Amino acid sequence: MEYQINPGAWGAMFAIPAAVVDDHIKIVKEDQLKVLLWIFRHAGEPIQPERIGAGTRLGAEEVADALQYWANCGVLQKQGQAAQPQAESAPGGTLPSSALPVEGAAVKEEKPVLAPLPLSKPTSEQIACRLLEEPALSVLYAEAQKKLGRTIGYDGQSTLLMIHDQYGLPVEVILMILEYAASQGKTSMAYIAKMGRDWGEREIDTLEKAEEQLTQLRVGRSLWEQLRRLTGLHTPRPTAAQEKFLTEWSQELHFDIEMIHLAYEEMANHTDRLSFPYMNKVLRAWHEKGLCTPEQVQGEKQSHQQKRAPAAPGKKRAAGQAEQRSASYDLEEYTRRALHEPLVYQKQQQKPENGRR
Repeated sequence: MEYQINPGAWGAMFAIPAAVVDDHIKIVKEDQLKVLLWIFRHAGEPIQPERIGAGTRLGAEEVADALQYWANCGVLQKQGQAAQPQAESAPGGTLPSSALPVEGAAVKEEKPVLAPLPLSKPTSEQIACRLLEEPALSVLYAEAQKKLGRTIGYDGQSTLLMIHDQYGLPVEVILMILEYAASQGKTSMAYIAKMGRDWGEREIDTLEKAEEQLTQLRVGRSLWEQLRRLTGLHTPRPTAAQEKFLTEWSQELHFDIEMIHLAYEEMANHTDRLSFPYMNKVLRAWHEKGLCTPEQVQGEKQSHQQKRAPAAPGKKRAAGQAEQRSASYDLEEYTRRALHEPLVYQKQQQKPENGRR
């Protein structure tokens, strides 16, 4: 059946940069595309994550991730940032020769991006032929049924086969994905395919890499459970973005649950919504200062409070100057700004309305 645009559908319209389709349509995620469409539909209005979340039914973390993605691509920019020229796409979505790397110049290695599994699945005959070619697939199917606790059928067989053939994951690595998915109660083939695509993109294709990845995932889930008990959060599992933050705080910054909980309380004192990006700013500020324990954080605060205490009349002027110099290092002021600055984006030509940003 052939289709054409319904002439009656042309009504109110808004523009979208051609580069969004030419360069991003094959790799952009659904949430990221939703956020961008909402922003361009409301061009000229302040870009507010809360409004975007309400208009797209996305959570704060998903909106923040999408904004960061389009900012990294140059489609959005932070308020006050000078406009950056974007390379125009040539017909067909390829970059013009002027945008290609110059010979001898350093080329940044980018993470490979894999397409979702196609809707057209291999036939039963093709699956049978692959089983004859690679007997290990029979083991994969049998173990999959044991781990998932059900018969996987044609849909499961075709999905696992495509993960193996198109994402390049060995049978033993796919089995580790199945085991982890079953342990988390996420046994749908859609979740397993998504996890397989993620591992394929990051080239987690050996038992050693898979075990390292699963260890990080378990750390993130363990920290989430501890944080839930300490704070009363009701969500049983973290989002992918929250899990990534928890893993980074533990593996990269070497913070334990005490410090993470302290960052949560710092966030709760300044905002009424759960914001992992805010907590991330707080923890990274502490890490830069070398603050590793709650006692050190408290000592830092007390030190600033003492510096900001009222001085004697003859020393007020000097104390005021010292306070002004130390204000930029005030942790509370830093964390207060951290909630908003990374999430406010504005086109360069847009002017504030009524004095508001």
